Parts: sequence; structure tokens; C-alpha cells
Amino acid sequence: ALELDPDLAEAHGTLGHVSMHLFDWSRAEKELQRALELNPNDAQACLWQAYYSAFTGHFDDSIAAIECALQLDPLALPVNASAGELLYFAGRVDDSIEQFHKTIEMDAHFRPAHMELARVYEHRAMYDAAFAEFAKARELSQNGPESLASLAHCYAVSGATTEAQNLLRQLTEMSESRYVSSYEIALIHSGLGQKEECFEWLNRAYEIHDGWMIYITVDPRWKTSCSDPRFIEIVRRVGLAPLRRIGLVTERGV
Repeated sequence: ALELDPDLAEAHGTLGHVSMHLFDWSRAEKELQRALELNPNDAQACLWQAYYSAFTGHFDDSIAAIECALQLDPLALPVNASAGELLYFAGRVDDSIEQFHKTIEMDAHFRPAHMELARVYEHRAMYDAAFAEFAKARELSQNGPESLASLAHCYAVSGATTEAQNLLRQLTEMSESRYVSSYEIALIHSGLGQKEECFEWLNRAYEIHDGWMIYITVDPRWKTSCSDPRFIEIVRRVGLAPLRRIGLVTERGV
């Protein structure tokens, strides 16, 4: 596309997004900056810029970019849900919950909003609320693997070990015939305290460039693993610096 039109903002933005998944962070920064230079009103490029800033530890810049995306496309469900997620990563947990409720009010059938809200409730140890949201996400996804994996992690950290192990078995079997995120399976093992299995799956996720790997420095579910030298090495290989916030969320004002 860029050979046909080197000034095509959408192509630069998409290439920036893809570069993050290739762990080419300098290329990602360059392409996203170019996309926004060419078209400052590209809401999708603002969204990707917001995630790039969060992944690289610039949370204030991340919030500024997602606010820009919201101004440009205020009714877009993915942008609204992403705003909730990025507020969560930035430690603004109450604001995150409020944003997810706003998104669900816009469309109660938008699965990602229920999924991400459940994870925030899990972080707050509000397990009944988390399970209610996970149940909704599971229903909307028709037992999709991401919904099952997130629920399994919540079971694990809340002490429902048998339920977590049952879902883990189901997902491991499912992975033999369809795509199941190795990153998510690693998280379930981490929640169960199974460190060796966790890093076996996390290394597998790194090798295949699992789509969730770029979240590794902002995902609070890694709290119990983030000080392990093996985890720090994987973060280095992804090309990111371990953030003090990981483990995290260090809630602002707390």
C-alpha cells in the first residue's frame, strides 16, 4: 500500500500496529508518528498510539491519546472499551470501572467490555462481581477460549482451584485442534502457582508472537511472576523494559 501511496496515513498506522506485534518498537513508534502527522484525525491511529505509549510506560501520553480517539469517534465501542482498559493500566481503576459501565450502557452485548470489567473486578478481589461479568462474556462468546481462560485465571486466584484446573484441562485439549492463546494458558498456570508450566507456555507464546505478548508489561495478572528472572528475561526479549508498575496496578491515590 505504501509503495502505491507513501503518504497513506492508514497504512502507516496499521504498519505501526503490526510492528508492535513483531516486537519492533522503534519501527512502531516511527510509523505511528507518521500516521498522525499525515492525519491527526485518524481515531484508529490515536488508539494504537495510546497502546504503544502504555506498553512503553508512558501512561499520561497513553491517556491523552485515547482521549483524542474518543473525541474523534465517541460512539465507537472498541475505542470506549479500550479507554477503560488503558485507564486500568494507568492505575486509574475507579475511572476504568466507570468507563466500562458507560461502554456496556452503549451496548450490553459488547463482549470485550464485560471481559475487561471482570478483570478489573478480579484485580480488586471483587470476585462475585468478576464472576458475573465473566459469565456474561462467556455467554456472549459462546464459550470462546479467551473467555474461558480469563475465567480460569480468576478461579485460580480466588481459590477455586478445582474449577480452574477443569477449565485449564479443557483449554489444553482445545489447543490441539484450534487456536488457544499460549499467553492465557501461561497465566492460568501462574494463578495456580505452577511456575514451570507457566514459563513453558509463556516461552511458547513468545516464540509464536502470541498477540497478547505485547501486554506483558501492563497486565497486572503477572503480579506473582514479575520478579522471576525468567519473566524479566522474556520481557527483555520482547524488547520492553520491566516496569515498576507491573504487578501493579499501583492505583493512583492509594
